Amino acid sequence: MKKILLLVCVLTTSAIFAQDCTIPATLPYFEDFSNGAPACWEYENTDGTNPVWTYNDSVDITGDGTNDPVVLMIPPNVSTEEKNDWAFTRKIQMDAGTEYSIEVAYNAFNLGNVTASENFELVITDAPSSTASYNEIIGTYTDFIQQGTFPGQNDGNDIKTQAYTASETFTPTTSGEYYVAIHALGSNGTDGGGFFLFSASVEETPVDCTIAVTVPYSEDFSNGTPVCWEYENTDGTNPVWTYNDSVDITGDGTNDPVVLMIPPNVSTEEKNDWAFTRKIQMDAGTEYSIEVAYNAFNLGNVTASENFELVITDAPSSTASYNEIIGTYTDFIQQGTFPGQNDGNDIKTQAYTASETFTPTTSGGYYVAIHALGSNGTDGGGFFLFNLSVEESIVPPCSVAATVPYYEDFSNGDPECWLKEDTDNTLPVWMYNTGTDIDGDGIGDPIYQIIAPGTQDPLKNDWAFSQKVHMEAGTTYYVSSHYNVVDLGSSTSFEDFEMWVTDAQSSNASFKELLNTYQGITQQGQFPGQSNGNDLEAMAYLAEEGFTPTTTGDYYVGIHATGSTAIGGAFLLFDVGVNTEPTAQDCTEAAVTPYYEDFSNGSPACWEYEDADNQNPVWAYNNTTDISGDGTNDPILIMAPANVSTTQKDDYAFSKKIQLIAGVEYIIEVAYNSLNLGNAVASENFDLIITDEPNATATQTVLGSYNDILQQGDFPGNNDGNDLESQAYTASEVFTPTTSGEYYVGVHALGTTGTDAGGLLLFDLGVSVNTVPSGGELIIIPTTGYVTSVNYNGTAAAGYNTEHFIWNGNGNFEVIGGVPPGNGIGGQTGISDDGNTVSAGYLNTVSGLVEMSTYEISTQTWTSLGGIGGDDGVEASSTYAISGDATTVVGLGYTEAGGPGGAHAVAWTEATGVVDLGSTVPQAFSRANATNVDGTVIAGWQDTATGFRQGAVWINGVQHLIDFPNGDKAGEAQTVSNDGVWVGGIGNFANNHQAWRWNEDTEIESLGPSPIQGYRGATTGLSEDGSIAVGYYKPGSLPAIFGVGFIWTEATGVVELNEYAATLGIDTQGVTLALPLDISADGTAIVGSGLDSNNNRVGFLLRLEPTILGVDEPTIEDTFSYYPNPVNDVLHFSGTTPLKSITIYTVTGQIVAQKAITSTKGELNISELANGIYIARIEGYESSKTVKIIKK
Repeated sequence: MKKILLLVCVLTTSAIFAQDCTIPATLPYFEDFSNGAPACWEYENTDGTNPVWTYNDSVDITGDGTNDPVVLMIPPNVSTEEKNDWAFTRKIQMDAGTEYSIEVAYNAFNLGNVTASENFELVITDAPSSTASYNEIIGTYTDFIQQGTFPGQNDGNDIKTQAYTASETFTPTTSGEYYVAIHALGSNGTDGGGFFLFSASVEETPVDCTIAVTVPYSEDFSNGTPVCWEYENTDGTNPVWTYNDSVDITGDGTNDPVVLMIPPNVSTEEKNDWAFTRKIQMDAGTEYSIEVAYNAFNLGNVTASENFELVITDAPSSTASYNEIIGTYTDFIQQGTFPGQNDGNDIKTQAYTASETFTPTTSGGYYVAIHALGSNGTDGGGFFLFNLSVEESIVPPCSVAATVPYYEDFSNGDPECWLKEDTDNTLPVWMYNTGTDIDGDGIGDPIYQIIAPGTQDPLKNDWAFSQKVHMEAGTTYYVSSHYNVVDLGSSTSFEDFEMWVTDAQSSNASFKELLNTYQGITQQGQFPGQSNGNDLEAMAYLAEEGFTPTTTGDYYVGIHATGSTAIGGAFLLFDVGVNTEPTAQDCTEAAVTPYYEDFSNGSPACWEYEDADNQNPVWAYNNTTDISGDGTNDPILIMAPANVSTTQKDDYAFSKKIQLIAGVEYIIEVAYNSLNLGNAVASENFDLIITDEPNATATQTVLGSYNDILQQGDFPGNNDGNDLESQAYTASEVFTPTTSGEYYVGVHALGTTGTDAGGLLLFDLGVSVNTVPSGGELIIIPTTGYVTSVNYNGTAAAGYNTEHFIWNGNGNFEVIGGVPPGNGIGGQTGISDDGNTVSAGYLNTVSGLVEMSTYEISTQTWTSLGGIGGDDGVEASSTYAISGDATTVVGLGYTEAGGPGGAHAVAWTEATGVVDLGSTVPQAFSRANATNVDGTVIAGWQDTATGFRQGAVWINGVQHLIDFPNGDKAGEAQTVSNDGVWVGGIGNFANNHQAWRWNEDTEIESLGPSPIQGYRGATTGLSEDGSIAVGYYKPGSLPAIFGVGFIWTEATGVVELNEYAATLGIDTQGVTLALPLDISADGTAIVGSGLDSNNNRVGFLLRLEPTILGVDEPTIEDTFSYYPNPVNDVLHFSGTTPLKSITIYTVTGQIVAQKAITSTKGELNISELANGIYIARIEGYESSKTVKIIKK
């Protein structure tokens, strides 16, 4: 009986302590074998031989007198080095997305005196088998040897205490049951050893809340209080955000986790508390979808109406530096019942979903915040959050527009986002083809093609549309495509197509702009190719056209195949591109000065060469030779004979076509050298010429002949400055065309003097206006404000800072009071041509309003001019300009009616008072900014119905709106020439933001692109006849003082004002002449504001001597006469008092003729001068006169 009871007791005890290995272990999991053989571990003897994994607790490893449990493998002898056995822990539950830390303590064990070098892998599996379906190696440990002594001496230096630790992490992508496996791989070499395991552990990796999680991120609170969330009790009172998992919300018998706010009672409706998620990594430019499931909760029978904001912040704080509200949710009430009845109508199942998107502009860690705002009315309620998620928005691949530059050469397969339209519903159709070897290199070439079924089928009406491409309004884009034709059989096909831009991939798109039509295209190159560069692709045509959208948006390039003239053929596309720079320069358009070519961008665009003697050598571009010796190749144009005996050369190199203006002197410079062949000394010769066509038979002007040119410098160079390029000669000549037009600079190689031939090298070529240094100067006007106006000849100026001021040529600076622009006050300071009257804003002490006013310098008296019956509470009218003769003041006045559009352009004269110039658009504003010499032509702007300020001109009181030729509206006008012929103003998208000038006959003219790419321009001042313009180009939305000033003439184009001053030899004293605001009518003075070397604003007057445009000076007595004008040969002149001299200048200031005079009359023969415009300055002993003359 006792034995039976003992057996029952043993069985009962075994039943109590036996582990159920079907149940996964919970975390943290730790096994150190101290409780015997590890429960539920499994071992696999994969190689079917000893050694095998064994549990052992019979050896004192540490030497402390007690045995130490271990799982080990010990081979039967030292020669058994092979191991291929697995030890699997018990099953462990792991959750997707959670990082787990796995550690194993291990060591090697030497047999006898042999040192073993062991190896193993740490592996995660989904079954206790080496062939498990899921098997991920998380760590490999090789060549480890015994660390510590065996047996131990109880001194801490034993193999258990000195054991290694394998430490790895694992993040499952799928929740489930996993095993940690130790896969023994055996010993290196021929000596086997033991492998001991002392412990294994698995636990969740502690969360570092400073590290941002990646998306997708989801939190449904099912794992307890959400990790790394933070809460802010901003109002310092209840309720506060709380985590709760003790309530069955749905009614299904299980509790539902929620983050919530419940007020203590129904009368507590206030909430101002924040819940912040953990930090989430988001990347700039990526759109993220953010969703929150939420609901309201009624207290008792009261219906609560809750409110909250969904916010993105860069810190878990309501005062974070970055705080963007992405959604506001108001007046939501409880949706569903509480408690739930397990019928799907509970407040969790019926929860609302807040769904928003967020696209960060900067990559970094962000937080999603829920800002509870409280209840509407007097009844408080609860606010429940059920889950929150953040993930990248799923964007359909073709819904996102490509950015520029865009290029498709079909090399990555049939482009997914292209569309082919079979418009005529018959063959042929566009097809993608990669199976034809076009160039003959043995590899198929990808193309788009449309091939007629036969030569008898010439008709085509099919479209191929590119991917969507994003383009900005006002930017010019260059749309390009390489294409060719294939003849079918022996027939010659003449194919046609059109290049379009559309706003949809459809021939019926609402927006379609035809860029060009290409007709009669024949096959160019061989088919099939012979891998010799003469195939259809290598010889393909290039279509390239400009497109300037007026509206920012997404566009498509459309290639419309329109068929053959008579015989059907194939039409091939090799690529399509969109860029802001042309692929190839348009050689039909002339370059403008300054023009410079140093060959650094490859073979010079639009140059042409003529082999006049039909033999070698010929002009060739070369960039494969290091001439200077600095380790980089130097680009050149060269003529190098094959040998020293080939002395003859008769070849031309012609530059690109260049636009030159009659009467303007240009300087043409070429850097060149000779090259010796071997030991021979070559003596080369060439002519520098100007032609009107790029060929040897064109009309030529020889500018200079260069003979007996010897090599100057070493070749090859030694990087010491004594090479052919550093020591190159410079050919420098001037040319003044008699007729405006297009010209070519030519270099005519004439061969070698003597019997030894050599090479002729060109390094660069430049053409620019020959600006002669003058006696001009920069005068700093002592103000940190703005110098806005200058009189006729630059002897007086006016402007404003905290008050209005005047300055005169004697250096006198005087503050005159008045109310300057700013703080709701409009206007500018103006000055009359004689420098005696100023126009500006001034406070009328009677009305208490600021009004347009004048200030007489001689009497130091202000006169208020009134308004047109209305005011804005501060001013009745504002002054923007005064006419040269001081009879007219223009600006803006508030109408008596007020309301929308209640301010109009106005003009004052003494006879009429202030006159309302009106508005041609109902309920829209207008303003007058400038006037000519007598007030008959006034310029400014007229608001459109959408509020766009369109340039406007009032000629004798009648408004004319300024448009571009395509109908786009010009920006506001800011200046008028004294003669009233020209108006200048602000550029906009319609002309790539270029400054412009306009007259009634020729309409609008863009002055030229910004000297700095992306800057936006305006014309602020015009000379007497509008032939000189000044203004600025500024960076985007920044103030113009941070831009660059410019001066423009027909001859020079847009030139930076600082650069122009430097060419005249003027010291700009470290000042950036950023904001020219006016130019004197005689062209001798430019005023404005700039930045000094410390970035402080300063006023300036840039005086130009001699004048670059001559007109009469009204401030002196007109005692001179001259005739005829235009003049053919002799110019006659006289004065009422004795004269000193007459000097003739080009329009850029170069003296071309001069004569001293000792009487009251004289004459000057200018028959030798080229036809064009000149400036004549007649000097007397008491006065002078500057006039414009025309030489015919």
